[in-house]
Amino acid sequence: HQAVHVLVFNDDQRQLLVQRRVRTKRICPSLWDLSCAEHLQPGESQAQAAVRGLREELSLVVPEASLKLVRPVQLFRRCFRKGAEHYQDNEFIALYSCTLSA
Repeated sequence: HQAVHVLVFNDDQRQLLVQRRVRTKRICPSLWDLSCAEHLQPGESQAQAAVRGLREELSLVVPEASLKLVRPVQLFRRCFRKGAEHYQDNEFIALYSCTLSA
């Protein structure tokens, strides 16, 4: 499936915004994660999904033109194991960044 990741930087402090995953998440609960990650909805572009994810996850209204494509779509395969539970993820991920100014 397709996904986007967004790195959000604070221009004033040159800091990367990270967030802690909810402890009830199936995969990697309570661990630190990148600024925003979103799966694409049907008919949605990567940039549209990034804008939606920033709004839904972080309440940030970022115009699509403010996004910078850092890395085009690449396939990532990950395997997660926790006890007897096994989960394999295959994602086509585009990486974007944006910088917030005060």
